[in-house]
Amino acid sequence: SDMTLENMIINPERSSFLEYWDMIIMVCLTWVAILAPVQLSLIEPTFDVLFVVNCMVDCAFFWDMVLQFFTMFPKQTKFGYTWEHNLHNIARRYLRTWFVID
Repeated sequence: SDMTLENMIINPERSSFLEYWDMIIMVCLTWVAILAPVQLSLIEPTFDVLFVVNCMVDCAFFWDMVLQFFTMFPKQTKFGYTWEHNLHNIARRYLRTWFVID
């Protein structure tokens, strides 16, 4: 099968991978929300298990940003909603909305 960028577009309604990925990202967000303030205020920075876990969490967030460039989003039409599958439009919308926050 031909592996083009268009073939890598993810439909959130049909992707079991995205369901698991969202759970991973929620765990990462919880980790950061709880541990980041504690680490910044109480823990001396060292190269230890927390450092490695934080690096893994950062990597997960990076790959989540990459996935956003390939994830369809609902687009309103005259007849209701449809999933936007044009890569250019997906990227443009992400860059205009959540990219800066992410």
